[in-house]
Amino acid sequence: MKLIIPIACFAACLALTCGKRCETEDDCDDGQCCVALTTSQMMRKGLCLKLSRAGRKCNEPGAKVDYYGGKYLRYCPCQDGLTCEAKRKRIRTIGAAAPVMICKKPAATTVPPTKTEEPEVT
Repeated sequence: MKLIIPIACFAACLALTCGKRCETEDDCDDGQCCVALTTSQMMRKGLCLKLSRAGRKCNEPGAKVDYYGGKYLRYCPCQDGLTCEAKRKRIRTIGAAAPVMICKKPAATTVPPTKTEEPEVT
């Protein structure tokens, strides 16, 4: 009897942190995407997770696997205003190295002000 309350609390916390289940991106709320945490989960239901914030791992928007309902593998794309860029190469023992993708704020591109010649007043 003493274990029922801790188990119920644990189950409630687990449900809150994991997000709701999804088969397609349409099952998720705004600001979320449908993610398969493993390759075998691509064929089953994924989880609705929040879009990645600055400094977090991400997938490029084009990495969505349409064949399996538009799920992403492991990570969502970045929130609006951020870009998903390669941070470094991940070393693998088998196969080619894959880049680690991180959400970053785009570099500010400032255009220097143009000089305007004012006519001389005489």
